[in-house]
Amino acid sequence: MMIVMSVCTVLFVGLAARWVANAAGFGGLFSSAALYRPETFGVRPLMLGAAIATLSYIGFDAVSTLAEDTLHPERDIAFATVIVCVLQTIFCVVTVYLAALVWPDYRGFPETETAILDIGRRIGGPWMVGCLTFVLLVAGLASALTGQAGASRLLFGMGRDGVIPPAFLLIFTRVTPRPRAAFISWAQYRWWVRSRWDFSSQWSCSILARSWASFW
Repeated sequence: MMIVMSVCTVLFVGLAARWVANAAGFGGLFSSAALYRPETFGVRPLMLGAAIATLSYIGFDAVSTLAEDTLHPERDIAFATVIVCVLQTIFCVVTVYLAALVWPDYRGFPETETAILDIGRRIGGPWMVGCLTFVLLVAGLASALTGQAGASRLLFGMGRDGVIPPAFLLIFTRVTPRPRAAFISWAQYRWWVRSRWDFSSQWSCSILARSWASFW
């Protein structure tokens, strides 16, 4: 899954850079307009974006929940935790920077929630939209699987320490640890039914379905 998402990221960066170079020349790739525009700058939108970025990083430390399942946790866990932040920062900064150059006016998106698909259509046509849609599904599946694994391992540790009921200690050698995975899927479902049916709810529902698929 990581390979698929990385290949799509490199492809997006390459197509976006080519589109910008064709439209504004090679010098157009180095423009401060993608970072700061006095006419549209505002502290409130900046803080909102910073909050979204911060929430996007939450969960990187979930790597530490698998410390007892690695061969060399004292070396690998610390390295993995740091490298996740570094790679995510590089990917996010480069892709968002180029996306801002490709589509400078953020108010011109038909739907802001699907802005990345509109940018993909501009730089690569319909096939790029399909590629990005597929990668979004892969990313959702990867997120669901890693979330199930990390949270299940955390609940196991809490059950072992007596913080939560011992039912979370049950381990099945041939199937998913069902008590913990069932609890996580139930919590996701409860959040989904309480939210309004918008794009984010539909996306959460799809992730929930994949969570149940991985559970069973």
